[in-house]
Amino acid sequence: MSEADKIMENIAKGATKAVIETAEDQIPTLIQRLVQKLMDKDIAFIQDPKDIESVKEKKKLPEYKTFCKYISDPDLKIQFQMGLQLRELYKNGEYKKQDKLMDKIYHKYKAPGLHVAKFVCDGIFTKFYGNILEKSKTEEQLNFEINNFFKNIEAHTAFVQSKDSVITKTKEITTKILAHSPPIFIISCIIMAKKATQIKDKVMKSISDYTYEKYESEFKDREIFLILHK
Repeated sequence: MSEADKIMENIAKGATKAVIETAEDQIPTLIQRLVQKLMDKDIAFIQDPKDIESVKEKKKLPEYKTFCKYISDPDLKIQFQMGLQLRELYKNGEYKKQDKLMDKIYHKYKAPGLHVAKFVCDGIFTKFYGNILEKSKTEEQLNFEINNFFKNIEAHTAFVQSKDSVITKTKEITTKILAHSPPIFIISCIIMAKKATQIKDKVMKSISDYTYEKYESEFKDREIFLILHK
């Protein structure tokens, strides 16, 4: 039995006992507590109790609360929290813990979930949100663009690795942009400023109706470009 299954079994046993023993006027409070336990179950895969508590605290951040105004998908919410946690670990110099958490995120959510978390970790959400907010003419369009971006993160981002070929990565990014015409596309890489710039330059030569901005990350080892539809 997995850790998550054990938690669910304990919750079920506790719920039955609690409902039997609880006065009628106390049941709403009980239900609220049980719902919270179910939500905690979703982040049990982290395993470390201190990290679980730290992730739960991220719900208090304005950045997370802004995200939740538009996103209802529970998995995306957890992935966003994980990104905030990755950022905190990196700021604190806890690189091994950061790597372990990324492995756990990938194991549970695969590449799309990890890329949502990495996007948030890079600190790009506020810039992304401001850009989409400025271009959206209605609340419905704003809601659609934010949901579309995160639910289809692979079509809107490229995380460049040291092993990546400039030519191959350029072709991959160009194909994504031409196929989906996103209002914003993110190119992000760590340390490799020269490679990132080469890829960005080649991409810009291959597409039209787009401009770009370099994002000045708080992390000096990040090279991030926003490819923006005019």
